[in-house]
Amino acid sequence: TEKSDLLPGIENALGERFRDADGIFRPSVLASRIFSDSEALGVVESLVFPVLTEDFYRWRDLNADKRFVVLESATILEKPDLAGLGDYVVVVDAPVATRVQRAIERDGVTYESVIGRVNNQKLMNEISSGMIPPSVDFVIINDGSLEALSENVKKCIESLDI
Repeated sequence: TEKSDLLPGIENALGERFRDADGIFRPSVLASRIFSDSEALGVVESLVFPVLTEDFYRWRDLNADKRFVVLESATILEKPDLAGLGDYVVVVDAPVATRVQRAIERDGVTYESVIGRVNNQKLMNEISSGMIPPSVDFVIINDGSLEALSENVKKCIESLDI
């Protein structure tokens, strides 16, 4: 499957359109479907993860001359298909209330639609409460200013010696 085939493939597999009248993809519509239907989530993951993995390796190889490359993934710790993609696992975390507020502001959705998703993020909620899985090499706390976040990133880079 190619990246360009993903949305039509997802729509076909789920029998639902996730675009507005102008044909623009509506991620919030897809999110509301898959985060309330574990079977639909599994279908989407089975389509997306192989493409994501292949795309990451291709991108990583194109950037082999860089000091380090970063893969952002909200699910890398929970999905065996994504294990081992990198040398280190760094989690960027924020308190639950901060995550909820940021999602509301970013997506223009209601508290109720966000809290359902957040409550399903068992692993992130455990990390937020201090239960760090052994596969995590470093946790960056992102609960304040951009300057504070920058300092935390610098500490991470120094700690991992990258």
